[in-house]
Amino acid sequence: MSPQIMQAEEEILALLRDRYLADGFQFIARPSRDLTPGFLGDYLPDAIALKGDGGVVIEIKAGRDRRSRDMRDVAGRFALHPEWRFELVLAENFGADRRLPPGLAELKPLSNLRFISFKHVALSPDSLKHIAQLTQLEILGLDDTNVTDEQLTDLAALKHLRTLWLSKTRITDRSVEHILKVPSLQNLYLHGSQITEAGADKIREKMPNCNVGR
Repeated sequence: MSPQIMQAEEEILALLRDRYLADGFQFIARPSRDLTPGFLGDYLPDAIALKGDGGVVIEIKAGRDRRSRDMRDVAGRFALHPEWRFELVLAENFGADRRLPPGLAELKPLSNLRFISFKHVALSPDSLKHIAQLTQLEILGLDDTNVTDEQLTDLAALKHLRTLWLSKTRITDRSVEHILKVPSLQNLYLHGSQITEAGADKIREKMPNCNVGR
């Protein structure tokens, strides 16, 4: 594994640890085999988050990580275990070439994908169209990306999205109308974006059940 991939994974694990601990999970990075659910067989994830009788199995896929395997096979093992979820975090290779990681268009078969993060990734013009095909997404991280107001029109397809990170982006108040078309949102993070307080207040008014951070 290259130093760039190792650095990317450690940064992502730190971010995920904070997020899951805040939601009341126990978070374990690089779990040993005896800590992972038996139905995973020989597959060892990058992290697991435990709560109650189940939890979340987390895989970080870096664009040029040669360890990458067919995640469709892994995701399929969860069909008979509803108390467990599989979360694939698609990470950029933090090198000089910061194009969209390969394989984004192939994510559609992962129909049970619930969480994906693109933090630090250079998105292409059609990236959100591919992401919008993951209709079961509940958590989407677009923080610190080059996402645009226009691209957010595709979010309307994500009927189950409850948490959206748009921190440190260049989105403006023009995105407000697109965000309002995702009524399932419960948490919206706008810190460091160009959405004004007036824009954030409009979202709060129209979506009173959504926690809007700015």
